[in-house]
Amino acid sequence: MNNSPWQTTKSDIVYANKWMKFVKNEVIHPNGAKGEYTYLDAIPGVVILAQEENSIYLIREFKYPINKWIWNLFTGGVNKGQEPLDVAKNELKEEGNIIANKWVELGHFYTAPGIEVTDNYVFLATGLVVGEFHKGGQGDEAIDQIQKIKYEEINLMIKNGEIENGLSLAALMMFFNYIKSD
Repeated sequence: MNNSPWQTTKSDIVYANKWMKFVKNEVIHPNGAKGEYTYLDAIPGVVILAQEENSIYLIREFKYPINKWIWNLFTGGVNKGQEPLDVAKNELKEEGNIIANKWVELGHFYTAPGIEVTDNYVFLATGLVVGEFHKGGQGDEAIDQIQKIKYEEINLMIKNGEIENGLSLAALMMFFNYIKSD
């Protein structure tokens, strides 16, 4: 049963590629006014916390849209027909040359539900076998560092604004809540 206070009268895909589409809808707002609502509909994502010895592995990656290097957790997109856990395992191996023997799904969240539809699955990876890191990541990424960082330092990085990626911040919050409840 749809109990939405919004009514969609027309829907068009304005732009689409293999990762996302922009949807432009003509709507009737909850107050009865006619209007337009445009949003991003992206493929689901995974966020991976590779954890060992009271530390988490972070990567430093160049993000083209903001034109800067930032610290991130491992992330990836889930294409149609793929399972989020399989994608998470693959991303951890491809981006960090890390294999995990134990996986726990910590939950999921929407990135920015007022302007986009992107469901992100958060996984904790432990029992790690860490290989030699190779700069660059996959073909469309620029990863120049991987570091195993203690929990206390991660909290300081968050406090000091050194972790700026919203996906990483949300996943770290889920992780710290998870270990606090143990």
